Parts: sequence; C-alpha cells; structure tokens
Amino acid sequence: MQSFDRVDLVWEQAYARTFVVQVSADGDSWTDAGSVDNTAIPLPFDGGDASMRVETVPVTTARYVRLSCGLRNTSWGNSLWTFSVVDSARPGTDLALHAKVTASSEDPSYPASNATDGNQNSRWS
Repeated sequence: MQSFDRVDLVWEQAYARTFVVQVSADGDSWTDAGSVDNTAIPLPFDGGDASMRVETVPVTTARYVRLSCGLRNTSWGNSLWTFSVVDSARPGTDLALHAKVTASSEDPSYPASNATDGNQNSRWS
C-alpha cells in the first residue's frame, strides 16, 4: 500500500474527455478518487501530439490505481503516453513506474505496459 495525492496523465490526441481515477486495496472493491470532464474545455495540444493532465486527489492510500475512461475525444479509442501516480511529499517519485499494468483493451503494437515504462516515446492505445 502506498500513499499518493496526484495522478499525471500525458494523453495523445485520442484522449478520454471524461474519466474517473479509481483506487483499491485488494483489486476487487474500487472507490472513486477523482473524476474529470474535459467536454467543455478541450485539452491544449498546440500543434503537438501530447497534452498533460494533472489530476489532484485527496491523499489516498491504495495498492491499485485504475483509470476508467468514458467519453472519447475522437472516433479512435483512447491513447495515453504516460500514466504516473505521484506522492507530492516525495518529489520525483512515480509510484506507477514499471508497475504491472492491465487494460480492458489494447492495440498489440501499443500495449498498456507502455504507459508506465518510463519511455516518453511509447504509448498505450
């Protein structure tokens, strides 16, 4: 179990306009830690292919963190460059770095493990 207070997401342009960050101690029972609705104000990409979204949550202790994506920004699925779980009291620490990752779906060329592999040039899709 680890404590954290922030989830940093670097989305590709195929991002989730709505999503919920959920946490669990056992991987079976999940609680919402925070929810986001980007439908009114789209993420800024400024001509690039990545946009960072920082989601601050109340200090939470959990073993598992998941992202439940809702409404998509494009007709494509969702695509995430990085998924980081951060404890602001320990700057520079990414609790999700190299952690085991699963997804309900993924393109075989862009597996979910890419989101936590530490490589800014790989992505989950």
